[in-house]
Amino acid sequence: MNTVDSLKYRVGFLCYDLQSATEDCAYRIAQVLFDKVKFKAFPLFFHPQQENARIENLPAQAYPRLYEINQKGITPDGLLKNWGWRTSWHCLRESDIIILFGLLGAAAIWTAVLGFLSGKTVISVMLSVPAETECRRRWWVKLLKRVVLKCCRYHIYQSETAREVLMTVYGIPEQKMFFAPFEAGGNVFRTHLEQVQAPMGELRQNFGFKEDEIVFLYVGNIVPLKGIDVFLEASAKVSGSARFRVVIIGREDPHASVNMSFYKAMARKLNIEERTQFISELPYEQLAALYLAADVVVLPTRRDTFGKVLVEGALAHKPLITTTACGSIGMIVKDQENGLVVPVEDAEALADAMVRMFDKNVRKAMGEKSYMLVRHYCDPELETAGFKEAILAATACKGQTL
Repeated sequence: MNTVDSLKYRVGFLCYDLQSATEDCAYRIAQVLFDKVKFKAFPLFFHPQQENARIENLPAQAYPRLYEINQKGITPDGLLKNWGWRTSWHCLRESDIIILFGLLGAAAIWTAVLGFLSGKTVISVMLSVPAETECRRRWWVKLLKRVVLKCCRYHIYQSETAREVLMTVYGIPEQKMFFAPFEAGGNVFRTHLEQVQAPMGELRQNFGFKEDEIVFLYVGNIVPLKGIDVFLEASAKVSGSARFRVVIIGREDPHASVNMSFYKAMARKLNIEERTQFISELPYEQLAALYLAADVVVLPTRRDTFGKVLVEGALAHKPLITTTACGSIGMIVKDQENGLVVPVEDAEALADAMVRMFDKNVRKAMGEKSYMLVRHYCDPELETAGFKEAILAATACKGQTL
């Protein structure tokens, strides 16, 4: 470390991975504070895009392994089987200020606790499911989360939902919180959308969509937590005379028992095989074209802290359908304005919402509203400013004025 760098506080950015959205956020923070702190990212899991990262980082080698806990009446949880010892240790050893970009399971727990005990300043960054959904989580999950939050000196909330949960569920005082609205990779994805030049008819033809059918699109991980089974059940309840298609695209966990084949078998059992289309994960360029070719974006989740796919759908001018367990309702999805919000695991209500979207005028009006909302909320400058304010507060509490 040179003389100038030796005077800077070291900021460690502990994150899930360095996919484009996360890397862009970290890069913006590093740029705005380049003359004040030494910034380094510590991703827990490998992502191909980490090789193109513009920020200093400790390259990840591990792949995530998820364990889902589902029980009727209790909010489901997806727990990481990976402990993240190596990455957490390096982050603790090389940082004065630690940013927990999302609460990252066991890695967050011992990083926060050991950081607190060793005099580091820890900052949590939080998105959240709605308060009612959060309260229905298992008692020990909430207890561990409370431990992490109590070890943090400051807290960055990225949605109004997260602010409410921090205050009402976990008792965090407002003076310790900073607002950095979640940009969700919108700036990066907007670029991909703008690069799609083909007309709508050609886009739909490329994906095999018929001109007169309504395409309902799900994008996300192929796991039970996301409610794909409810989506298929709802599709089976829609009138047989309606012309529509359900498209499901996402990443499979090779270690999971529930995969694409499971949902394909379910579609056959429900007699909707001809109306369903399953697509493997696509590069962003093709994914952007798929969003534009579709008519409605659906996230039938059982628990989601925000739903980045809703941002991507809104940027593509699409109406949105999601559930009451999604943390972005009221911000990216406003019921009856730019989309519809249905109860969790309610296939009947989801089917009714799909039927409502058969009206072309409804889709057009809601799609335009989606775009207006996402452009207003997902502002990279506001997100960066919130992180900057929190980090500067952390340096000040250590007794150094930058």
